[in-house]
Amino acid sequence: MEGKNGENLMMLHQIIYLDAPGEKFPQLALCCYTLCPDMEEATGSKNYIFNQLTGTSYSLSKQKSRKVISTREKEILTCIQVGMISKDIAAKLGLSINTVNRHRQNILQKLGVRNSHEAVREFNRIYPQDGR
Repeated sequence: MEGKNGENLMMLHQIIYLDAPGEKFPQLALCCYTLCPDMEEATGSKNYIFNQLTGTSYSLSKQKSRKVISTREKEILTCIQVGMISKDIAAKLGLSINTVNRHRQNILQKLGVRNSHEAVREFNRIYPQDGR
């Protein structure tokens, strides 16, 4: 998780499934996040997925995370960065305006931001100008 000063904070995430009356289980899940500053030293990795059932940690390399934003989404972000609106982006890339808007929504969701301005800033932070 990212702290307010941009530093990485290690968090322990636990999911507890609660049995409630009904046909399907689980109906309720409780997520618990705990700040773990010593977790990084224990795992030797800053980014990982931990399987609570098996105790296995899976390291996430920077290269794997770069595939989160598709090539088309990168093109759209580049257009947004120079101030283009969806209509102009659609014309430039030969897409419908609905397709461009869907890509924009996907970008916001993937980057965990609220608007296009934040998306461009976060994209440039995660994907520096090193050959996008």
